[in-house]
Amino acid sequence: MTRVKLQDFLTRHQFQAVDVQKLQATPTLTPLAQAPLDTNGDGMVAGAAELEGLYRQLLALEPSATAQTGFDTTSPAGQAYSTLSTLLRQMTGSDQPLGARSLAQTPELAAVFAGGTPPVVLKRVDGAKTVGTGLVQDALNVVAAATGIACSVNLGQGGKNRSIFGPGTETAIKAFQTANNLPSNGLVDEATARALDAALAATRPTPPAPPTPPSTGVHPRFAGDAVLDDVRAGNATIGSGAHGPHVMKVQQALLDMGFSMRPYTGGGGVLVGGIDGAWGGQCDTCLKNFQAHARATFPQVRVTGVVDQATLLALDALAPAAGTTSASLGQPGHAPAPFWNGAQQLRVVVVKDQHRTFLFDAQGQVAGIFSNAVGAQGTATHDGLKKVTGFLDEQGCKKASQRLWGNDNSFGKRLVDLSWVSNPSQSGEEMHGTFNYKDMGKDVSHGCMRHYNEDVLLLYQALKLGNLVAVVNSIDDPRLRAPGGPSPNI
Repeated sequence: MTRVKLQDFLTRHQFQAVDVQKLQATPTLTPLAQAPLDTNGDGMVAGAAELEGLYRQLLALEPSATAQTGFDTTSPAGQAYSTLSTLLRQMTGSDQPLGARSLAQTPELAAVFAGGTPPVVLKRVDGAKTVGTGLVQDALNVVAAATGIACSVNLGQGGKNRSIFGPGTETAIKAFQTANNLPSNGLVDEATARALDAALAATRPTPPAPPTPPSTGVHPRFAGDAVLDDVRAGNATIGSGAHGPHVMKVQQALLDMGFSMRPYTGGGGVLVGGIDGAWGGQCDTCLKNFQAHARATFPQVRVTGVVDQATLLALDALAPAAGTTSASLGQPGHAPAPFWNGAQQLRVVVVKDQHRTFLFDAQGQVAGIFSNAVGAQGTATHDGLKKVTGFLDEQGCKKASQRLWGNDNSFGKRLVDLSWVSNPSQSGEEMHGTFNYKDMGKDVSHGCMRHYNEDVLLLYQALKLGNLVAVVNSIDDPRLRAPGGPSPNI
């Protein structure tokens, strides 16, 4: 009997999305669309949080199923999932136009931009709609109209050919590649996607500067909340046992900064934690990690796990705008420099005291910020410069876990093997996934660096053999510095 578990569902569909209207218009899926699945109001169900909500609606069709056991593919939930999977695969054909988004902002193309080994590419598939192709066609047509490059795509009457990667799209991509001194192979690979995104950005007017924040320095996402106003004035604190909308605002800010605020399965298979408005142990852990991050620029912040006046002022200054994440903005508040001793370019920096892992793209820009768990006292994660020496997929992780620990789940869904640059024959402790979401953000491992399964999949896809990974105790490690500059951060 085949069952589909929550983590399998999220891993399988993390780069896909489904149109809410399409859900509502499909008779067998109408029950799924009754819940408020589209939490950000963009008309799509996409991303881990919204997809998890969709999965839980599927579970409701099979009362005996849980996120941990998964639902049976032959049950009503499984039959609905079969229809849903078709929609997820064909989503791009009915997706809204690219609009004002950049290609890099679209989850459908995230795997292409991440590179990986082997790299993910879009290529010609005559007659079939493929996820991400419609967005590329939109960008090609905008660039063609603005620049005169002969890279436009005829989408047919009513856009019937949108998302079909046929000979016309292949010819348009080759024309764009030739005009940009790229190999004319007709593939949408990472280099082509980035060049097309840059050309698209050049056609658009510079966006207006964001509105000036209030003179009080209060972050808009925390403004107008009486409890938070009291904390900011030094008349109150928020900590263990607190409940309410003010707690949810802090939780959401922590999640948007890449701290470990994702829900996890508690006793009896019940999902606990996350953005629930209740201050518990997970909030203590996440806030302490934020405080470790904040004190580099706000020395008055203490690592207590309690939101006091100094911590809230730091949140006002460092939290990203509502609806964005620190990763999408490039972590403007004190990011590590992606260079080791001002010379060797890094793809990953693991910061132990704030339990966050920073992924950089080939241009040295922040491409992802992920929560981690590192070594416990007595089995601490060693800091220093390491390099990627291998990869294990899900089956490889199970086999290695059985061999080393006598179970098949110690390494989660993926593993990135590391060795020391100074001693390539010695293991540098791995980055791998985990099924123990409760302990994320803590010092609990045997030395390896654990990540959520969804996040380690992104790292697995983005990294290549030989990429450099730095592990440091704090973001101000003096070995992290840009070329020619003494500053430990950018």
